[in-house]
Amino acid sequence: LPLEHRLSWLRVRLERARMMLDQLLSNDEDMAAMYLTRLNREGAVRISDHLQVELILETYRARLEELVDGVAELVSQIDSTRAVFALSLDNTRNRIARI
Repeated sequence: LPLEHRLSWLRVRLERARMMLDQLLSNDEDMAAMYLTRLNREGAVRISDHLQVELILETYRARLEELVDGVAELVSQIDSTRAVFALSLDNTRNRIARI
Protein backbone atom coordinates (compact mmCIF):
# COMPACT_ATOMS: atom_id res chain seq x y z
CA LEU A 1 0.00 0.00 0.00
CA PRO A 2 2.78 2.55 0.74
CA LEU A 3 4.31 1.78 -2.65
CA GLU A 4 0.97 2.46 -4.35
CA HIS A 5 0.66 5.78 -2.55
CA ARG A 6 4.16 6.80 -3.61
CA LEU A 7 3.46 5.76 -7.20
CA SER A 8 0.21 7.73 -7.19
CA TRP A 9 2.04 10.75 -5.80
CA LEU A 10 4.72 10.36 -8.49
CA ARG A 11 2.11 10.03 -11.22
CA VAL A 12 0.38 13.24 -10.11
CA ARG A 13 3.70 15.10 -10.05
CA LEU A 14 4.62 13.82 -13.52
CA GLU A 15 1.23 14.78 -14.92
CA ARG A 16 1.57 18.28 -13.44
CA ALA A 17 5.02 18.63 -15.00
CA ARG A 18 3.59 17.47 -18.34
CA MET A 19 0.78 20.03 -18.09
CA MET A 20 3.30 22.78 -17.36
CA LEU A 21 5.37 21.75 -20.37
CA ASP A 22 2.23 21.79 -22.52
CA GLN A 23 1.50 25.34 -21.38
CA LEU A 24 5.06 26.38 -22.09
CA LEU A 25 5.02 24.69 -25.51
CA SER A 26 1.94 26.67 -26.44
CA ASN A 27 3.72 30.01 -25.87
CA ASP A 28 6.41 30.85 -28.43
CA GLU A 29 7.47 34.02 -26.62
CA ASP A 30 8.25 32.15 -23.39
CA MET A 31 10.23 29.53 -25.30
CA ALA A 32 12.20 32.22 -27.13
CA ALA A 33 13.01 33.84 -23.78
CA MET A 34 14.42 30.51 -22.62
CA TYR A 35 17.01 30.58 -25.42
CA LEU A 36 19.70 31.85 -23.06
CA THR A 37 22.65 31.34 -25.42
CA ARG A 38 21.29 33.83 -27.94
CA LEU A 39 20.08 36.11 -25.15
CA ASN A 40 23.59 36.23 -23.64
CA ARG A 41 25.34 36.71 -26.99
CA GLU A 42 23.01 39.23 -28.60
CA GLY A 43 21.14 40.66 -25.65
CA ALA A 44 17.77 39.89 -27.22
CA VAL A 45 15.92 37.05 -28.86
CA ARG A 46 13.39 36.90 -31.65
CA ILE A 47 10.19 34.93 -31.26
CA SER A 48 11.32 32.79 -34.20
CA ASP A 49 14.27 31.64 -32.05
CA HIS A 50 12.03 29.33 -30.07
CA LEU A 51 12.49 26.28 -32.33
CA GLN A 52 15.55 24.82 -30.60
CA VAL A 53 13.97 25.27 -27.18
CA GLU A 54 10.75 23.74 -28.48
CA LEU A 55 12.59 20.64 -29.70
CA ILE A 56 14.24 20.18 -26.32
CA LEU A 57 10.97 20.67 -24.44
CA GLU A 58 9.16 18.24 -26.73
CA THR A 59 11.84 15.67 -25.95
CA TYR A 60 11.30 16.25 -22.22
CA ARG A 61 7.55 15.97 -22.71
CA ALA A 62 7.94 12.63 -24.50
CA ARG A 63 10.13 11.38 -21.64
CA LEU A 64 7.55 12.52 -19.10
CA GLU A 65 4.88 10.67 -21.06
CA GLU A 66 7.00 7.52 -20.92
CA LEU A 67 7.42 7.92 -17.18
CA VAL A 68 3.66 8.41 -16.65
CA ASP A 69 3.02 5.28 -18.71
CA GLY A 70 5.65 3.37 -16.72
CA VAL A 71 4.10 4.37 -13.41
CA ALA A 72 0.65 3.36 -14.68
CA GLU A 73 2.08 -0.02 -15.72
CA LEU A 74 3.61 -0.52 -12.27
CA VAL A 75 0.29 0.28 -10.59
CA SER A 76 -1.43 -2.19 -12.91
CA GLN A 77 1.12 -4.88 -12.09
CA ILE A 78 0.66 -4.26 -8.36
CA ASP A 79 -3.12 -4.60 -8.76
CA SER A 80 -2.70 -7.82 -10.76
CA THR A 81 -0.30 -9.26 -8.20
CA ARG A 82 -2.69 -8.34 -5.41
CA ALA A 83 -5.56 -10.07 -7.23
CA VAL A 84 -3.52 -13.25 -7.82
CA PHE A 85 -2.40 -13.25 -4.20
CA ALA A 86 -6.00 -12.81 -3.02
CA LEU A 87 -7.10 -15.75 -5.18
CA SER A 88 -4.31 -17.88 -3.78
CA LEU A 89 -5.33 -16.97 -0.22
CA ASP A 90 -8.98 -17.74 -1.01
CA ASN A 91 -7.98 -21.10 -2.44
CA THR A 92 -5.90 -21.94 0.63
CA ARG A 93 -8.69 -20.83 2.95
CA ASN A 94 -11.18 -23.03 1.09
CA ARG A 95 -8.85 -26.05 1.34
CA ILE A 96 -8.46 -25.48 5.08
CA ALA A 97 -12.25 -25.14 5.47
CA ARG A 98 -12.76 -28.54 3.81
CA ILE A 99 -10.53 -30.28 6.33
